[in-house]
Amino acid sequence: MKIQPINKDSKAQVDDWIDMRLKLWPEHTRDELADEASQLGDVIQVWLAYNDDQPVGFIEAGTRSVIEGSYDGPGGFVEGLYVGQDYRYHGIAKQLVEAVEAWAKQQGYTVLGSNAEIDNETSDKFHKAIGFREVDRTINYLKDL
Repeated sequence: MKIQPINKDSKAQVDDWIDMRLKLWPEHTRDELADEASQLGDVIQVWLAYNDDQPVGFIEAGTRSVIEGSYDGPGGFVEGLYVGQDYRYHGIAKQLVEAVEAWAKQQGYTVLGSNAEIDNETSDKFHKAIGFREVDRTINYLKDL
């Protein structure tokens, strides 16, 4: 398994990333998800997982000024994590998170945050298994004005 930072100048890698983003967030259109590619390297950091030459996963991370449950100032934040169905439970997601941890430490951050949908038990178990601790459970509300 090869974990590598995305090369934003590689159309093939960016396309691989967008294809996997569609699998993680199918409620969005390809165009919506592709628009965010312009933020690569500035706002969004991305690592890809390849099995030989086949893309099998990715992780997106960024900086947040506030990390829920922490008073240590800004920190790294896992914004998205995906591993293809056939490659799950082989340690790939953990390797992707480790890549983000290394990046966050290089930025001088002392915390790494993440979140998951409240009913995503698989994600909850994964996060706890690799050293995250649950700090809060919330339901978000919105009212149109």
